[in-house]
Amino acid sequence: MASLLQEDIRCFLVGGDSTFMVFLERPTWTVEHLREATRPNLDPPIPPPNKLTLYRAAIHDYPDKEMRINELERLCGNLNECKELDDEEKELSESLLRESPPPGKKYYILVQPPKLVSSIYVCICEC
Repeated sequence: MASLLQEDIRCFLVGGDSTFMVFLERPTWTVEHLREATRPNLDPPIPPPNKLTLYRAAIHDYPDKEMRINELERLCGNLNECKELDDEEKELSESLLRESPPPGKKYYILVQPPKLVSSIYVCICEC
């Protein structure tokens, strides 16, 4: 269990299929440090971490892992149901990390990597 100086945070990568934990110690409870802490858990690590968007989501505390993953995947498709953690909220308030989730639920941080923009180049040549 986390101490008053350390917080264990459950995370899920948008588009992923498993959860992972990160650990933050006081006084590094900032959005920036949370992004940095999630980065080593991404495969491959996505640079730069400031391009990651983080959301706090409350999900049912299902005993079955598959049901938890399904709920997280559903929320990833409906991020408007979650609280976005943005840079204007430089320091993660203790209440944001420590407040009790609604009864029967747990908090997870959803990690959304930047959207990839692909370009198609067409070359027309005279033969």
